[in-house]
Amino acid sequence: MSLTFSWSAVEGAAGYSAQLQDSSGVGTELTVTGATVTFDALRAETSYRFRVAALSEDEALNSGYTEWLDCRTGEGAVALGFASGDGTAENPYLIETPGQLALMAQKVNEAGEGFVKANYALGADIDLAGREWTPIGAGLGNADLDLATENGFAGTFDGRGFTVRNLSIDVETDEAVSVCGLFGLGLDGCTISRVKVEGAVKAVNTAPGGGSATQLVAAGGILGCGLGAQLAECTFSGSVEVSFAADKTGGGASGGIVGKLTGNLENCAATVPEDGRVACTAAYPQAGAMAGYVSAGLITSCRAEVVGEVIADCADFGTAVVSPAAIAGGLVGGSFGGSIGACQVRIDGTVKAECLQTQPDDYGMAFTGGIAGSYGADMLGNNTVTVAGSVSARAVSSAIAGGVIGNQSNAGYGANGLKADISGAICAETTGSGMSDAAYAGGVYGKCSFQMGDLSDSEAEISGSVRAESTVFACVGGVVGSSTTVTRCWTLLGQNGTLAAKAAEVDAVCGGVTGIVASGNVVASYAVLEGGLAADSAAGMASVGGIVGTLSGNMQRAKTAVGCYALLDCGVTAQGPAASNVGAIVGMNNRFGRVNTGYWWSGTDAFAGHSGTEGASEDLRMAGRDEPSLRSAAEAMNAVLAEGYNSVYAYDVSLERLTVAKIE
Repeated sequence: MSLTFSWSAVEGAAGYSAQLQDSSGVGTELTVTGATVTFDALRAETSYRFRVAALSEDEALNSGYTEWLDCRTGEGAVALGFASGDGTAENPYLIETPGQLALMAQKVNEAGEGFVKANYALGADIDLAGREWTPIGAGLGNADLDLATENGFAGTFDGRGFTVRNLSIDVETDEAVSVCGLFGLGLDGCTISRVKVEGAVKAVNTAPGGGSATQLVAAGGILGCGLGAQLAECTFSGSVEVSFAADKTGGGASGGIVGKLTGNLENCAATVPEDGRVACTAAYPQAGAMAGYVSAGLITSCRAEVVGEVIADCADFGTAVVSPAAIAGGLVGGSFGGSIGACQVRIDGTVKAECLQTQPDDYGMAFTGGIAGSYGADMLGNNTVTVAGSVSARAVSSAIAGGVIGNQSNAGYGANGLKADISGAICAETTGSGMSDAAYAGGVYGKCSFQMGDLSDSEAEISGSVRAESTVFACVGGVVGSSTTVTRCWTLLGQNGTLAAKAAEVDAVCGGVTGIVASGNVVASYAVLEGGLAADSAAGMASVGGIVGTLSGNMQRAKTAVGCYALLDCGVTAQGPAASNVGAIVGMNNRFGRVNTGYWWSGTDAFAGHSGTEGASEDLRMAGRDEPSLRSAAEAMNAVLAEGYNSVYAYDVSLERLTVAKIE
């Protein structure tokens, strides 16, 4: 630490005598020839006083000393104390400088008595420029992040709306598990609120790998890993990157707010700017603009904007990886127990998952969604996604992409209130040749099944493209690629919008609402399609349906499209050497998959009947798109819905189409 003083030169002076004293009177005297002097090796945050006198070659002409000038050295890398406070809830430790924030990190990381569970608050914006940051709660010494207890933060931190700028972390680690962020590890009791963070976090795991233990890196702009942590009204803008140098069993989680979380996120916001990226490269990577992986808790009223990139990429280390999977989301990478509700995401950039690892069994998976790539929890609803950029999944064997959720498999109790506005692109693509390889894409869900319940009251408005392409099987739906029961869902496909499935070895399926109904029914759902529908199979069957692409049941489990309608003024392509099925309601169905009181209208000759399998027919065709025709269809569908499905919803004529409204 040093202090430099300058003064006006004295004419005729041969030099100057400069004196510096501390508060105890201990001092240093330096003689200099110029009108400036620097005192080095001083104590930080210490009060001094300074004076100077001009010297002459004739000592009798020396001037007297100036009056003492009080001064003080600045803080060092770590402050000596906080601005104020005693760490209680009523009087938290107040932090106003970078050194004081570093002091908090030091005390917490030393597991200092009275600091790990203390209360802290910001009193000013903090600029960390020029500092390589050590996380608060470094998390070192834990063999398993799911059971971590050492070197974590379990207190409260209130940012009071202030901003921490220029956060910079760039580390290489060979720890079994490691965490990175403004905070590293947040334990039960950790609450972080009202703080804004801007910066970049980068962590590289350098462990050699090859052993039985799985390496794990979790990184977030605000918190690396939270176990019982609560985050509210926090924002992050910048980049977070995790990668592995060699470990073939490594798992990584990258998130703008938090890497890995068991806990809650409420009213938080994350921005990935144009030059920013949230990325994870590992054998099992997960990346999300807000959170990489959430295992339990609630994510409510949160917002994310992706202008740059969110990428999960399965690293290829040249050795065998068993069932690698990449998961990416515009809000959360993967959520298995974390329920999401009332969240909004806008994607102008790229959200992408890639897994092209081919060893040992050509079985790589990629799941991507505008909210979450993979989801295994209850959906709280009222989530909205705008995709002006791209959401894509590319893998060897299984690729699933959705405007809201990529894949949900046999979990949760249904989902409702989801909306996707797609002017960009949703794309799923596989490159392998295994007989079970498949690509699924949907405007809302790529693929979904629930423990109980159905997908309901959800919509996709598409002026861009939703596409699935596979060397084996491809399936696309305006709302969902493959589904269980779908109730009161609808697709609005604009004139420039496209739904397209392309397969090489097996079938290609395209549906205006759902591509395939894996189980259950399609109830009170509709599609208004003015763009293009396409199913192209080089060796199998191609099926296109205005509501459902394929509706095939069996004796034990019949499937029905009931009370559904389609208004079709779109182009259609269906090419398959095995068969080409085009239907206004259902592309392909068997005797256990039927249409019950569904209606359709077409402004082109592309559709000849309600079922492609059953062939040309005027059955269920509306005379026109005028109000009388719509109202007549509504009355018929409402009658069957009320009688057989106890529906509390009914169709009415609105916006030149039939819309589903709740019966009061």
